[in-house]
Amino acid sequence: MSSMQSALDSYMSTALASVHTALPATVVKYDEGKHRAQVKPSVRSLMENGVQIELPELLDVPVIFPASKAFDLEFPLDKDDGVLLIFQELDISEWKSGERTPIAATASRFNLDAAVAIPGLFSKPSEGKARITATKDGTLTWAAKKIVFKGQMIFEDDVIARKDVYVGVGVGTGVSMTQHIHPTAAGPTSPPTPTTPIPPEEV
Repeated sequence: MSSMQSALDSYMSTALASVHTALPATVVKYDEGKHRAQVKPSVRSLMENGVQIELPELLDVPVIFPASKAFDLEFPLDKDDGVLLIFQELDISEWKSGERTPIAATASRFNLDAAVAIPGLFSKPSEGKARITATKDGTLTWAAKKIVFKGQMIFEDDVIARKDVYVGVGVGTGVSMTQHIHPTAAGPTSPPTPTTPIPPEEV
């Protein structure tokens, strides 16, 4: 190998060492209100001379959740949760500050400071405390300690409740559907529908 080729290879290796594209990382801290995280890259960099370099923790990393003006999906992130870091082509510091027409403040490309995080990257499958799963036959299963719906609900097919259903306003007592009694023509009166304590909400 010529000295020119050796010099070019060394230059390319050095240049590529500062170019970052994507990396797994874990959450150190998370600001739920701002959707910003402090993250730690999970893989060390190995140099040609055998030296291992541990990449620094990254601050103020925007976290990506599926979202639009009409809909958004959000869930909590805890310490050590896995994320995928994607490093942007240009400096995004002005974009992160909310500038309406941001311009790259520096000429850096694919820099560590230009990372955004996508939650959900783990080396092994992870099961959360709340889950939504789908099977190949089209069955959708929601598993959670408590599910709260805000807004009108419309069911276009049957609703099957395998346990009791309580109807009431707020907290306190309501009507249990398993104990609900309708008046009939069998007599002038019928036993009143008893009120039943609504089970406490899960917390």
